[in-house]
Amino acid sequence: MHQVRLSRIESLADSILRAEIDAGYWNAKLRLEQTTAATPALKMLLDRGDPVQVKHIHLNGIPPGWQKGLEREISLGSESLLSTDLARAEARMQDLGWHLQRMPVPSLDESGSYHLSYSITKVPELLMEGAVGFNRASQTDSLIWIGNVNLVIPFFTEKGRRLELFWKRTSSDAEYLRFRYREPWLMNRPLALGVILDREVVNGEYQVLNLETAINWTASWDQEIDVILKRTESQLTFAGREANPQWKNEIHRIAGLGYRHADLVAAEDIRLGLRSRYLREISLTPVSLRQLSMRVELSYTPGNRISFISRGAGTLQGGYDASTDPSALLPLGGVLSVRGHLEEEVRAVNTVFMQNEFHIGRTSASGIFVFYDIGAYNCCGGWPGIQGYGLGMRFITQQRPITLHVAADPAGRLQNAFIHLSFEMGVPWIDR
Repeated sequence: MHQVRLSRIESLADSILRAEIDAGYWNAKLRLEQTTAATPALKMLLDRGDPVQVKHIHLNGIPPGWQKGLEREISLGSESLLSTDLARAEARMQDLGWHLQRMPVPSLDESGSYHLSYSITKVPELLMEGAVGFNRASQTDSLIWIGNVNLVIPFFTEKGRRLELFWKRTSSDAEYLRFRYREPWLMNRPLALGVILDREVVNGEYQVLNLETAINWTASWDQEIDVILKRTESQLTFAGREANPQWKNEIHRIAGLGYRHADLVAAEDIRLGLRSRYLREISLTPVSLRQLSMRVELSYTPGNRISFISRGAGTLQGGYDASTDPSALLPLGGVLSVRGHLEEEVRAVNTVFMQNEFHIGRTSASGIFVFYDIGAYNCCGGWPGIQGYGLGMRFITQQRPITLHVAADPAGRLQNAFIHLSFEMGVPWIDR
């Protein structure tokens, strides 16, 4: 029979109880019972108790006038917050740019109401992400430069308004510009109005103009639902009409639904995020545009020095006549999809891709990594594939993650490999 010191039993009991309290079960109790079997043994009996309602949240160190707005954000407008929901509420606040440090001991007032205090360790700031890359053009000694920049003002008033500006250059005659605005808390509910304006110029042959409005409902701390209205217009240039006489200007009016889930898996070492949307053209004709798109990111971090990241995205469309409507064609290839290829190397009605990275480093935030990307697109009755692979390095400088990676196409030459330098500021990949 093994003998266990009382100090070890107390330490084990304390760690179990601490884990339950951290999970929000503040009334958890643990007691020991000795069995009546022939061989004496001790049993640990855990009583979690019910979660408690936190009716008073105090935020210390915030700008004057922001208390009410932030209390509304952390509780989603409710009068109280369940203790078991605190971790998700804190994660949502961090996504909004507010880093909170919870005081270790909640307090009870004379009426039996719980009070919980936080200190603000970081406030929202301007976020800027981007990438710049180059490679040697095939059969020439010149370099091809590409790049993108994403600017985000996540919380620029006490109400929580948000502004975004995204720009990318994929070639000398192709670029994309998007402006997004978010007005939260319509009618003092967890509803927000989103407006997106974007313009894309493709190969100097045509441009696509989009106007999108959406009502967003924050259903929980990590789930959102969108009701979407969108107008898409394609406009041909003179060069586009001359090169593709079968093309014509098109206008599509579209409605649809979107869904976002920031954390599908409740585990410390696994995080899974998802964003999807289904759109359909508002039309009386039997054949109308249909589009299903999805973005997924999975990260698995079993230790401080090893991590695996997999990102996938795809768009499937129907009802488009791509022979006459170039706005139906979606890009594939480049730093935002399959690395090791030209930016937007191919365009097709349906595209899918996956990025896979294996990181080794001093911490999960810095080190070296290898990656392998795959993609496919529909063309000529089939689904041709493209691949890319490479080596990267990620390091932190002044709290800004910077990534340098070299990517190549397995079917190409290493001397034509792509070099990309990117910097990140915390925008979730599923939202980019």
